Amino acid sequence: MRHFLWLLTLPATVVVVIFAVSNHAPVTLDFWPLPLFLDVPVIALIFGCVVAGFFAGAVTMWVSGARRRRQARADRREVGELKREVQRLQQRHIEQTRGADAAAPTPVPSTDIRRLPAA
Repeated sequence: MRHFLWLLTLPATVVVVIFAVSNHAPVTLDFWPLPLFLDVPVIALIFGCVVAGFFAGAVTMWVSGARRRRQARADRREVGELKREVQRLQQRHIEQTRGADAAAPTPVPSTDIRRLPAA
């Protein structure tokens, strides 16, 4: 997978560098409703658009994942509650088992040779 990523990234980087070197002429950027004009190089305009698109995509993905993050938090809380419940039940079982062992009579060891384990 890492090599595949390099196969995609390296040519894209070369194309961007060639484009940046060959397009350094200024372009007039007009902010229409405002009386504001700005002269920027073409590569700066394209880089700004790429950065704006990246952040717009990141915000979109963050907003769309809100439901899954909320569900994951609820699941973590439920798992924690269930773990505490399991520990409580195990402790109760241990206490009941100790109580039953103490109440039961101690078995007398058998002297019957047939019941002894083979060595």
